[in-house]
Amino acid sequence: MSQELYDFKNISDVPAKSFVNIQDYAHITETLSAVPHTFHRPLLDEYHHHYSTTSRYCANQFFLYIQTYVKDKTFLDQSNTNLKSKARRYVRESARTLKQGGIAAGLHYLNLKDISPPNATNDHSLAARLKDEQWWMPQLIKKYDRQYEQTAIQLALVRTYKQVYVSTTTLNKVLARQKRSLEIMGNMLAVSDTGEEVEMLDILKGSPANPAVRRAELMNRLHGFEQYADAHQHCAEFYTLTAPSKYHANSSKSNHCTPRQVQQNYFSPLWAKIRAKLKYQQLNIYGFRITEPHGDACPHWHILLFMPTAQVAKVRAILKDYALRESGDEKGAANNRFDFESIDKNKGSAIGYIAKYISKNVDGFGMELACEDETGLAISESAQRVRAWASVWGIRQFQQIGGSSITVWRELRRLEGEHADPTIEAARQAADKGDWKAYLETQGGTDTLRKDQLISPYRCYRYNPATGEIETNQYGEWVDHIKGIMTTGIVVETRLKQWVIQRKPEDATTENSPLDNTDSDKATALAFALPWSSVNNCRNPQSQPIQKSNFLAKKPEIEDKKLFQTGEKFVKNTPKKV
Repeated sequence: MSQELYDFKNISDVPAKSFVNIQDYAHITETLSAVPHTFHRPLLDEYHHHYSTTSRYCANQFFLYIQTYVKDKTFLDQSNTNLKSKARRYVRESARTLKQGGIAAGLHYLNLKDISPPNATNDHSLAARLKDEQWWMPQLIKKYDRQYEQTAIQLALVRTYKQVYVSTTTLNKVLARQKRSLEIMGNMLAVSDTGEEVEMLDILKGSPANPAVRRAELMNRLHGFEQYADAHQHCAEFYTLTAPSKYHANSSKSNHCTPRQVQQNYFSPLWAKIRAKLKYQQLNIYGFRITEPHGDACPHWHILLFMPTAQVAKVRAILKDYALRESGDEKGAANNRFDFESIDKNKGSAIGYIAKYISKNVDGFGMELACEDETGLAISESAQRVRAWASVWGIRQFQQIGGSSITVWRELRRLEGEHADPTIEAARQAADKGDWKAYLETQGGTDTLRKDQLISPYRCYRYNPATGEIETNQYGEWVDHIKGIMTTGIVVETRLKQWVIQRKPEDATTENSPLDNTDSDKATALAFALPWSSVNNCRNPQSQPIQKSNFLAKKPEIEDKKLFQTGEKFVKNTPKKV
């Protein structure tokens, strides 16, 4: 094939002589006209590969499959102009639909547009979202990103040793969005009600959105789990769960599920059944789950679990049993669907074993010169692609299993100085030192259910004392805010200021932003320079039984911890200040 064929954008401009066989001109141009231009070159390469290694028949059958797969699909050019135009049209159509048929018709309209219903608290807020252009914009971006990616997966463009995990086009879009977000945040300030100003980039540096902070926090929690396990003579096992072959795009049995569907419809229900069985048999486990993709973007799970030695055989048997319940008799299932490895302390620690999985799924720290065995990619490039994959498909990469609340841990690190309550003080000292093991013990240990732990997050609705109303978001919903922590009869407020995000004054911005003229990696490195600490994020704490303030307690009375955990809610039409 000539270079002219690879470079065309207008199908009618391609000369017939460009093709391997002139008789295939109409067939190939018809196929390529139905897919985005970014697909043309890789598809033509694949066509040429089939033509030269097998036969002309196989090459044309490949393009016939493409025609069938992309039929009735709309690949929108994701420029802001096109997206805004489409969002405005959907707003108009939604308004008409809601007026004529109500909420049921609105939900049907969303289904026709292949958009998931919003997580609205009532019919009014759902309707408000359908009439909001700014709600539609991210929904459209998400829809077309996923449609593009799934097409690339099904057309065998996302594969090991090709465009691994995620297509290069989508990777570049994700990186461009991240860079644009950093540039916008570089021009924003957080201003408190006391007049304090903080750069938004500085806030970002100290948040878990910073890959360096995220990795450090994960490693610290894992290290604390391991210390706790050593102190209680528990052992560790490492499991790998792989989905049946029908969920893999590179299998002849493929059911064409998206990576998100595999996560939601296979792994999540599978783990729910495993957890229920473990709980029924009173097998207490704790640890971490990591989700990462195969080369064809299908997810698989790595699970590090700590448990009493006497329970190892039962836990292992339960995981294996459930892992093989679906299509367990297919070829290779026994060897590939479930794998385990006991962590031998004489050979290395559990955290050392799993550190590489965390690093290669976050930022590649400490593995800059290493390459992946499966794909041959450098770990740094692989981590970038994995993060883009998780972002596009909305997949949670890391999840803590058991243990204590990370929200309480983060709020405790905001406190400065000793506290009179011994429970809070012990937990504060543990958090301030980064001692996850001591924090676990203060909260009652890993066997204590989350609802029974001694310290819980304290959440409030924001209350306007001038009008006597609870503030709502733009869709008319009450939104609770983390205000601090609580234990029996005591609330400690860790967030004493109210912040508003606003643009910097014109004279504070420069023509050449420090993020300009840099690639995405350098921009990200600039924004993610400093680790988070309890010192540069603390405020003077306020500790008291609940008193009058600009917040309305989510649970109005504190008599004891049991009452506090009942989930009792106050009556909306008679709110009271506390």
